[in-house]
Amino acid sequence: MATQILYDVVIIGGGASGLIASIVCGRNGLKTALLEGQELVCKELLMGEGGCCNVTNRNLTEKNYFAQQPEIIRNVLQIFSVQDTVRFFEGIGVALSEEEDGRLFPRTFRAQTVVDALLREAAQQKIMILKSKPIKTVQFGDSAFKISGDHIYYEAKTVIIATGGLSFQSKNAQSGFGMAKAFGHTVVSTSAALTPLVCDDEDWKSIAGTSLPCCLKPHIVCRSILEKELMGKELNSISYTGPLLFTHFGLSGPAAMNMSRHWTRWRGIGKLELSLNFLPETTERAFLLELDEIAARLPDQTIGSVLSGKLPEKFLKVFFKKTEIDPAARLFQLKKEDRAKLAKSLFDHHIVASATSGYGAAAVAVERINLAEVNPRTLESKMRSGLFFAGGVLDVDYRTAGRANFQWSWSSGVAAALGVFDKIRTGGRSSG
Repeated sequence: MATQILYDVVIIGGGASGLIASIVCGRNGLKTALLEGQELVCKELLMGEGGCCNVTNRNLTEKNYFAQQPEIIRNVLQIFSVQDTVRFFEGIGVALSEEEDGRLFPRTFRAQTVVDALLREAAQQKIMILKSKPIKTVQFGDSAFKISGDHIYYEAKTVIIATGGLSFQSKNAQSGFGMAKAFGHTVVSTSAALTPLVCDDEDWKSIAGTSLPCCLKPHIVCRSILEKELMGKELNSISYTGPLLFTHFGLSGPAAMNMSRHWTRWRGIGKLELSLNFLPETTERAFLLELDEIAARLPDQTIGSVLSGKLPEKFLKVFFKKTEIDPAARLFQLKKEDRAKLAKSLFDHHIVASATSGYGAAAVAVERINLAEVNPRTLESKMRSGLFFAGGVLDVDYRTAGRANFQWSWSSGVAAALGVFDKIRTGGRSSG
């Protein structure tokens, strides 16, 4: 068993939020230990954006997040803003490159650049980092937290739980939710979010690798009129537009991944379908008017040639098969009902999504700690003084896949670290 040194803070979880929290604690002179159950720290950084690491987004605001307590998002982003994030990373030697949409990547476009810089800074601040040591229990007694696992034991004045969601839980470790529950916290229901959708249709699977802009809306065939009435308002408010990628298992890309957060909640309600609009930059009425105009000028033009300039060839091959529309049909041959069928198929095409890919492929896991049970500025537990939370373990969701999740990690990690510093500086009282 390790020597019982009393740390100012032990941070459980070596992801983005835990690592930046450790650095901020170290910079404020706190004796800090960072415990990671897996072999790698910042695994989610290395996995995100194809290994490029979308550090943050210049256009990000609190509106990019879902939360039952939106004031917490506002507070945390004010404590450590996008501008603060840019200055922090430039200060530790990570030059950033900005894309047209505001996304900021390391200039090397390598996530490892970001991880290496964070680890160098942690070493500079003399942070004790222990990897491959899953934590089994966190308890409080005799004025200190007791953190234990296989052959490890630490004591600390404060603890930050930054274990992420179930997507990144290490094996043989108690989850962050389990630790929080031990202190009386409640969590939201378990599901995986920002994960690809599984589709069993072999025709669509056959065009794996094909991508196109698309607007996705949910369509649920409910089992009763009451369920339909209850679900109607929520269903009508949900849609996502963005790149849609057909894969060997179904559907991926930002539009499908954003939809997954709802899919997992609706299991058991009824038959789950997606309504796909394959021409999101126009309207059904505008498309029909364009079709009439082309037919008047070029009546011998075929349906296939009209759509070939708008949609990928591989996609069209399957689309025509599924809709039983003849791509060789000439415009002058189309009856009114034929045109209506074509428009319906393009703007409201239904695909059954049988499941999500689950936690293994999820960027976010939606079992999280209830935000009503944490201090809205310091992220300290209201149930156990000295216990703090950061990152994906908290009940915060992201409206846009690939845009906002790392910024929440940075901001919440810093907010929790400053909360810890303030608590220790004031002798156990929190000013937040």
